[in-house]
Amino acid sequence: MPIKIVADDRVPQFLADALGVTFSQPFVTMGIEKGGRICAGALLNCFNGGNVNLTAAGTGWTRAFLNELGAYVFGALSCNRMTIVTAQVHVAELACRLGGKPEAVMRNHFGRGIDGIVVGILAHEYRYGSGALA
Repeated sequence: MPIKIVADDRVPQFLADALGVTFSQPFVTMGIEKGGRICAGALLNCFNGGNVNLTAAGTGWTRAFLNELGAYVFGALSCNRMTIVTAQVHVAELACRLGGKPEAVMRNHFGRGIDGIVVGILAHEYRYGSGALA
């Protein structure tokens, strides 16, 4: 089954459905499409020059996707760090395997009883894409 990296309106909708929230512009999204369906996605917002927030959900993350993500965040945007917030423990664990450190839990971040796990990844800690070169 072919896998593609996509950046269309299906990605924020996938994330909204997976996390039970809505997102307001401005944001940039990247997702993984497998068999015509989005299986994972990341939404980047709150860019302040040195940091960008990333909300992520899903499964099936690929090296190609992680390379593209790192190239965009640490290369194109020239961020020093990205801050990942997710309700999905397996996504937080993946962020840690990518070089991140757990930083906080945001209570009820995604709604009543749905906490946001915060993982920070510094450019020199990221193990894929441009961050790996920083």
